[in-house]
Amino acid sequence: MLTVQTVGDHLRSGGSIIGVVAENPQPGSADAAVKAALSNWVAGQANVFGTRGITVNAVASGRGVQPGYEGLTRTPPPVAAEITRLAVFLTTSAARHITGQTLHVSHGAMAHFD
Repeated sequence: MLTVQTVGDHLRSGGSIIGVVAENPQPGSADAAVKAALSNWVAGQANVFGTRGITVNAVASGRGVQPGYEGLTRTPPPVAAEITRLAVFLTTSAARHITGQTLHVSHGAMAHFD
């Protein structure tokens, strides 16, 4: 958070701040708590930085094949290049109205979980 505040001080007008979280951490784990906190924090920081035209988002990346993914054998886990493409897109003018969001890169895997 201190890094974002420091970077935000230098982004006077425009720019993007992007966090990365695990998409499907084990329930009750420290990762799950961090994901929930970061997703909530991103939404709040979007309001803080939005007045200066700075977008704040998070990208939730899948961890590859794990328990619960057995039915998705034909759906490959995301690779770094796909996650990177989303992050780069979020820095473009085409994404200037997307802020305060946690976007998932999972080939639809999370659509199968309740």
